Amino acid sequence: MFDGDTKQIERAKVLEEPPHIIVTNFDILHYHMMYQTKFASLLSGVRFLVTDEAHVYSGIFGSNVHYIIKRLKRLSDKIQFVAASATLDNAIEFCEKLFGVSMKLIQGSGNKGETDFVMLFPSLRTQRALMVDLIKKLTDKNHKTMAFSNSHLNSELLAMQAKKQNVNIKVHRAGLMANYRKSVERDFKQDSLSAISCTPTLELGIDVGNVDGVISATIPVNRLIQRIGRAARKGQRGYAFLALGNDPISQYYKNHPDDYFDDIERIYIDPKNPFVEEFHVIAMACDRPISKHELKEHHDVIEGHVKDGFLVLQENRYIPNLDKVKAMLEEYSIRGIGKSIDIFLDKRKVGDRILPIAL
Repeated sequence: MFDGDTKQIERAKVLEEPPHIIVTNFDILHYHMMYQTKFASLLSGVRFLVTDEAHVYSGIFGSNVHYIIKRLKRLSDKIQFVAASATLDNAIEFCEKLFGVSMKLIQGSGNKGETDFVMLFPSLRTQRALMVDLIKKLTDKNHKTMAFSNSHLNSELLAMQAKKQNVNIKVHRAGLMANYRKSVERDFKQDSLSAISCTPTLELGIDVGNVDGVISATIPVNRLIQRIGRAARKGQRGYAFLALGNDPISQYYKNHPDDYFDDIERIYIDPKNPFVEEFHVIAMACDRPISKHELKEHHDVIEGHVKDGFLVLQENRYIPNLDKVKAMLEEYSIRGIGKSIDIFLDKRKVGDRILPIAL
């Protein structure tokens, strides 16, 4: 493992004795290639790039990942790409655009038990009250349960109200300290916790052990499938509930439930995004000087950067003008989000929140 939470002593071991497989993320690849670190030197030997939950790499984040992959291919030109997803409706089209190579589709199914699904509308109470009631009923029957909210606030309020019903539940969401999130995952996996109130942080492949029931607030159907997929992985019977709200969209789905399953959220990226392209051309020059004879498809952008003084042509190679691009490199976020602020309670950091949401 080599990511933002990896301790320095563990990082040093990876660098001193490179393993055959490294579990990491695109933030790490982006940073280390750009600054030509010792970790980046390992990437020239990469032969396979396996990307789990490929559907995550959509929108501005996916466009950035497209270019990070392109940069990786400059360092190692013998990479084979593998992507996995349970919810990509246009898998080949999307992955070919993401990776920039031809892809082949292989379909299969895991060893999952049957899952009963129910869509519920809270006609005489709030969505949160309905979700708390479902959590209580499932946990009273010893069914380990995950309840998904769509915001930090709702996940906290849901857990607070469930605790009043004597439910053994904790919150897992972005913004909480990594060691706390890991303790929640560990407690749930070891059966010392009955339920988790979570946000999309647990939609993905974090191992939390056995899950019997999943409850979700209103969400597009392909993301609901991702959430429901957490249940019944051990072959047991699973239980899944979509708790609609009192909003107009939920009202519509209450009256037209079949339409919900047709309203698939489109997954897309835009490699032609000029802002993303302009940044990553500079990043490519930081990874390794750009030969005058390569990257013809980015010729106009390169010439524009030379004119603006961001790139300098030396001996038929384009190199970055670090004095002019340093601040740009440090401030850019591949996830398209702003800076974050730290949250303290009694002089102890308890989490963080991105701007402008934190205001």
